Amino acid sequence: MTFIIAYDWPHVTMPGEDNNSTQGKYENYFLRSFCAFIIICITFVHFEPSWVVLDDIRFYHLVEGVGRFAIPAFFMVSGYFLFSKDGHSERRLGKKLLHIIYLIIFIKVLYFIIDLIWLGCGIEHWHDGVVDWEYVLSDTITAEWNTMPVWFAYCLALVYAFHWILYKKNLSFKYAMYIGLAFVIVDMLLCEVLLFFGVTSIFGLSTVGLGEITYPFIGMLFFSLGYYIHRYKDEIDSKFSNESLILLFIAGFLLSVFEFMFLYTYYRNGVGSANLTFGSLFLAFSLFLGSFRLKENQLRSRSMEFMGRELLPWMYGLYMASILVTRTFIMPAIPIDDQTILDLIGLICSIALDIGISYLWWSFLKMIVTSRKKAVKQ
Repeated sequence: MTFIIAYDWPHVTMPGEDNNSTQGKYENYFLRSFCAFIIICITFVHFEPSWVVLDDIRFYHLVEGVGRFAIPAFFMVSGYFLFSKDGHSERRLGKKLLHIIYLIIFIKVLYFIIDLIWLGCGIEHWHDGVVDWEYVLSDTITAEWNTMPVWFAYCLALVYAFHWILYKKNLSFKYAMYIGLAFVIVDMLLCEVLLFFGVTSIFGLSTVGLGEITYPFIGMLFFSLGYYIHRYKDEIDSKFSNESLILLFIAGFLLSVFEFMFLYTYYRNGVGSANLTFGSLFLAFSLFLGSFRLKENQLRSRSMEFMGRELLPWMYGLYMASILVTRTFIMPAIPIDDQTILDLIGLICSIALDIGISYLWWSFLKMIVTSRKKAVKQ
């Protein structure tokens, strides 16, 4: 089961598959590398280095604030690689959904083993998750440490499932875009606009808490946008000049910093913070469209491209485990008292460990696929 998970996340090729067999002559290498870069940034944020940039604001806080564009962009990349001129990818939506479910199972089993054996949580910790519905919602679906890597996979599965239903009913994917737009508006209203006016609760319920309920559904908008941008790439791309995209990027970056500085006050006081910001929308859109302006081999990094194509799901599933190994075993063994330097070494080790283990796992799966192909030919 596990060696088919790597396919289509987003459009990650299965070990032994022809990388150029599905997307035609032009391949957006930047988007491949961009996916790998996002995973590295996610590792950086969750490693939580102690570097302070202003007052009690740490550098990873600032990166996290600016990096809010990553999730919308990730959904857009997934939708982008869904489209195919012959409709082949759309017909495989059901299988794509199944692969995401396999990935979720892989991650849950991995962190179940870590919880049970390494952290000593005990089987009763997981028994609660079976019999207590509130526990299921808070620990299995939301971002507790042991399920943090799986939440995006849950959201992506939801998006694939909805688009699969639309495809089966011969309905336009625009329905998903409109529904997703409604959730985006509600999410930003709850988590940004109302907080701007000092409103932190409605009818006794936290506005940020309500926003976290709507957040998993925003992917429908960005997934559909990525799909339609690929479908009408030339028409959409021609409407934006290079200068306009650069201005949009700068505005998105500055706005993201401003929004983070404003919202951090609520985050620090335990109210929570917005997962989606106006700046993140500008950044995601400008970077996504800007990738089409690059020539096929411009700014190409083959190592990042390889990670984005082949190792992506494994790096995503293993990044928290890599951080745990680094902080538990590697960093205590390093005889350095300077916490800044120690955090830097630990961060590099976590990223290297994530990439290394993912590569070994991918190589193992590739060996299995290759041997099976040889057996079939014989």
